[in-house]
Amino acid sequence: MQYTQQQYNPETAVLKVADAVRSALGDLMPEARPAQTISDSESLFVDLGLNSLEYLELWTSIESRLGCRFDDEDLQGDLRTVGDVVQRTLDVCRAGALV
Repeated sequence: MQYTQQQYNPETAVLKVADAVRSALGDLMPEARPAQTISDSESLFVDLGLNSLEYLELWTSIESRLGCRFDDEDLQGDLRTVGDVVQRTLDVCRAGALV
């Protein structure tokens, strides 16, 4: 049996991470919200109404969905929008070669 190494596809990685982030956010909403209705430009705290506990739950959910592990330093900085979370997740998961 011949095995082939799956090549890294940036488009697939972005879609996988974006879907995981949006699904995690949708599950955190008081009324479940489909992932496809959440846009990159939405603010985590203003538009989506997350509180600090839900913000931490979001990262825990992303970790379990993708297998990435986030350090405290990974969660610091300017992470205000869904797009910011997608980008940070991509950066961390790529560093760990998980996407």
